[in-house]
Amino acid sequence: MKLLIFAFCVTLLIGCSTPNPDPGATAVVYEQFMHGIDSGQVYRRQDVYILLGKPHSVKPPGDIYHCRTATWKIPHDVSGWGHLTVVFSNDIAVNRDWNLITARVYKRVSFDEILKMQPFDATIEEVTVERHWFFDPDVIIDLKRNDNGKRLALRIVNATKLSLKFADELQKGGNYVFPKVITDFFEEHHAQAG
Repeated sequence: MKLLIFAFCVTLLIGCSTPNPDPGATAVVYEQFMHGIDSGQVYRRQDVYILLGKPHSVKPPGDIYHCRTATWKIPHDVSGWGHLTVVFSNDIAVNRDWNLITARVYKRVSFDEILKMQPFDATIEEVTVERHWFFDPDVIIDLKRNDNGKRLALRIVNATKLSLKFADELQKGGNYVFPKVITDFFEEHHAQAG
């Protein structure tokens, strides 16, 4: 049964947003092409196909040599998902549309780990509460350090009511000094309770 579930998951992942398989279609080539077309360089259809390889899809469908638009998935060495669409007129590339959804990578840290860190200034990018059927909720606070740009995902497992209140008081886009904001909040609320 586990093998069957594993095979199913692998099959799903294989179809997910596969980048341009052409090894020559690197991020550098994409950037070079987009800069060229934006600055008025003329690219014939065959030049575009040599640079980017065979398109993933074309419109109208079926004929890559006479299509109005051709779309490529982004190359293997670009972070994110998306595509590049090129519009042709009389076999000349006349326009392009770059649709890229970038992926953010967060290092997961626990409540205890962040309390041991040296103070740092960070911007809150997102606060999420994951509710479960049988357990207390988890709180995930996504933040970006202002000193080095690294992203951290602070996860509070089985959050208490006080932890939920802390997360609720954080403002998306707000700047805070960690771990000071945590210790100040809990010290203040423990003093009020005592």
